[in-house]
Amino acid sequence: MAMNTGTHDVASTLAIATQSVASVGVDRVAEALAAQRAAHNRIVREDLMGSLVDITTDRLRVSGMAAQGTMMEVDEYGEGPTQRQGTPTTVGLPLKLYQWPIGWTAKWMEIKTPADLALQQAGAFEAHLSVLQREIKKAFYLSGNYTFVDRLIDRVSLPVKRLYNADSVVIPNGPNNQTFDGSTHTHYSAESTSAMTAAGVTALIANVIEHGVRGPVIVAISSGDETAMRALTGFTAATDAELILSTTTVRTATPLDMFDPNDRFIGKFGAAQVWVKPWAIDSYVVAYDSDPANKPLSLRQREQATLQGLQLVATTTAHPLTSEFFEAEFGIGAWNRGKMAVLYTAGTSYTDPTIT
Repeated sequence: MAMNTGTHDVASTLAIATQSVASVGVDRVAEALAAQRAAHNRIVREDLMGSLVDITTDRLRVSGMAAQGTMMEVDEYGEGPTQRQGTPTTVGLPLKLYQWPIGWTAKWMEIKTPADLALQQAGAFEAHLSVLQREIKKAFYLSGNYTFVDRLIDRVSLPVKRLYNADSVVIPNGPNNQTFDGSTHTHYSAESTSAMTAAGVTALIANVIEHGVRGPVIVAISSGDETAMRALTGFTAATDAELILSTTTVRTATPLDMFDPNDRFIGKFGAAQVWVKPWAIDSYVVAYDSDPANKPLSLRQREQATLQGLQLVATTTAHPLTSEFFEAEFGIGAWNRGKMAVLYTAGTSYTDPTIT
């Protein structure tokens, strides 16, 4: 009978289903699992965060200083009067602990295979992605500010904000010297007709642009709202690159992605690109500035690299697979509050969706 020799790579090690973890070698399996987690955390940072979420170790920042005065004309001996400036506010980010129980014991390692371990870790990956997506959506679809007690650090109360929501914050002037009344200005709006309209989507896009944008403006919708979006006057569709169209047909230069209907560019509306996104909720249209240097949301994590992303928590570091939990510590909130806006199309006043 031929023997398998040589060094197993990550995939082959974790595919072993005929030998126990103990017989293959706990250290070898632990190394393979760690490589998988590193790849998972990299994908989360680069793909899931995308153009929506920045990653930081900050928990509190100053926001909202606005130059609301005007320059005064004086002669060479004159001195303009002192003008009152806006009072800055603080924006905080939460930090929460999430766990995925496993209960790997020494006896478990004697019985189970590396493939069993890989299957349980894959379950942890799915759970991690699910809670990340849920918290990202809560950060901007929900419209109410709240106070978060930073109990994992020092129990300081942090003011966590949503998008601009008429909470009387001082809002910086726009790029063309637009001014905003913080007590009435909101980035949560609704259609007066309880249905998606071109006027409503146009106003939504303008709500983001008037605060200044540096990247393409993205309008994100769910697949359930695609038909309504395509029917709007002013929408220019992306088309399948394999189709031969009339020379008079107006279409986007970027073709329609035919392989991923839940995450694809479908056309343009006004100054924005329109995308169907898997995280989008039916009856809620989202517009945001995709500038990678000024993302609307931010994910807070620990300063220590060993506590960032999804981690395997061992009872003793000498035996990393004798563990009880997968853990992730993070929190997400609105950071650049004017870079995103939401339009509710199924009612005449904004209503927070139920996010579970």
